Amino acid sequence: MKKPHGKLYPFDKNLMVFTNGAIWNIKKNDWHTWNFDKQGRRKCNANGNNRLVYRIIMLTHNFRMDHENLEVHHADGDKTNDDFSNLYWLTRKSHNQVHRGMKIGELV
Repeated sequence: MKKPHGKLYPFDKNLMVFTNGAIWNIKKNDWHTWNFDKQGRRKCNANGNNRLVYRIIMLTHNFRMDHENLEVHHADGDKTNDDFSNLYWLTRKSHNQVHRGMKIGELV
């Protein structure tokens, strides 16, 4: 496994986001806290808003201008595994196709 590396979150420069899903709060000099939402996904406060941790990771390590039109897919199906190597940007249509059993290489 690769050693995790951190980058600044583009929407909140007080957060150092690591590829393994950890988030360091530079201002507080401590690990950033998070909680689970009703669907079992990790959320935390970033830039004054409650954000999904996996979206923070993708926006930091694989930024896309069209991110608002994309969903994040967890390759292993575990929505708590927010390691960058487990995450993919997909359109809503493609994401639905994957969850209906298509493999990522078969998507239209």
